[in-house]
Amino acid sequence: MDKEKISEYMEAIREKAHKAAILINQEVTNKTPIILRHHADCDGYCGALTIEKALLPMITSQHQNAKSAYTHFKRLPMVSPYYDIADALRDANTMLEEKSKFGANLPLLIIIDNGSTRQDFESINYLYSNGAKIIVIDHHLPSLKTGTDAPAGIIDDFTLEHINPYLLGLDSNITAAMLCYEMSRRLSPEISKYVYLPSLSGLADKSEGPVFDYYKALAIKMGYNDELLAKLYMLIDFFAYNNRHTPNRHIISDLLGGSIEEQEKLISIFDDKISELLKDQLQILRDNHTKQVMDGYNLVMVNLDQTSFRGFPSSGKGVGMLFQYLNEIKKEKSLCIGYGTDRMTLRIPKDIDKTVQGLMKYITDNDRSTIIDGGGHSKAGTIFFASVYKERIMDLLNRYMAS
Repeated sequence: MDKEKISEYMEAIREKAHKAAILINQEVTNKTPIILRHHADCDGYCGALTIEKALLPMITSQHQNAKSAYTHFKRLPMVSPYYDIADALRDANTMLEEKSKFGANLPLLIIIDNGSTRQDFESINYLYSNGAKIIVIDHHLPSLKTGTDAPAGIIDDFTLEHINPYLLGLDSNITAAMLCYEMSRRLSPEISKYVYLPSLSGLADKSEGPVFDYYKALAIKMGYNDELLAKLYMLIDFFAYNNRHTPNRHIISDLLGGSIEEQEKLISIFDDKISELLKDQLQILRDNHTKQVMDGYNLVMVNLDQTSFRGFPSSGKGVGMLFQYLNEIKKEKSLCIGYGTDRMTLRIPKDIDKTVQGLMKYITDNDRSTIIDGGGHSKAGTIFFASVYKERIMDLLNRYMAS
């Protein structure tokens, strides 16, 4: 265990986590409604649950009413990998209606595992302009303001606090759930019983390094071995995929917050089915991809429209599975791209000098008439485009990979 690196991490996030906890505690004391918006994946759920477990007892105690856990707290997943304007409009409508009908305070909005990028800007700006207070806890590469001495996110003017590892000299190996856990510990010491959640999020997001090893060691001490964590992560993804448009308040909370015995019982119900779905999808992808030898790696392409099967796993997860199979099992360094009529999902080895954002910049720099959207992490993300641009996009992709 690299104690020096762990100490540096804790020191880097200390001030931000402490300030966010104070702000949240103040809003609970003021009986402010809280909306917890999180990405509908394992990291988003793990981060949201640590905050939920800290907040609900505080809210109930402050109001002296068990119903307040429902009237003054909402946890809502986001399917999009950013705070979509549709979600923002729903949140704005809810908060303004409740203020008009019941005289409720305007809410504190906490956004988890989304919020830091250009795609989030209008939504956050809109909620802020309507009086919402906003905290963002995210680990995606942030879009930065220009003309500032220190790194600052473009959303910072609209937030009470913005916690992002890139703005603290760290990177996306620090997951949103790790940040949420450390912040939540400052709200309630009881959160230490959920210390396996940061490790679970790190496994899901393919984290590496001493901080992930630190949380993994803590999870192991609690009885969470590699096999249990992997199966729990996959079950969360399975639940989230099949119920991704609803809050999952009890389903996910019972799964992630239950005892190991309860978690293993749920895993036993679905494990065979999930394994079958994953095995079948991987077999389809293994048998139906193309490979082009590049300089030091293979460029692997798979047609998502022709290979997606039975819903779960999602096409993005399928590309990730193929990437893991080729790189870790076959030991063939491979950059994997799944493409469809109007989208492209990338998984890139960390030692290859290509990024999702680099490809997006290359496309816009070399063909300004081609309109694209998307993003994600530097080595894993999705680019969206109108289907009419597909041929141009594929041509630009090939040129970028050859450059």
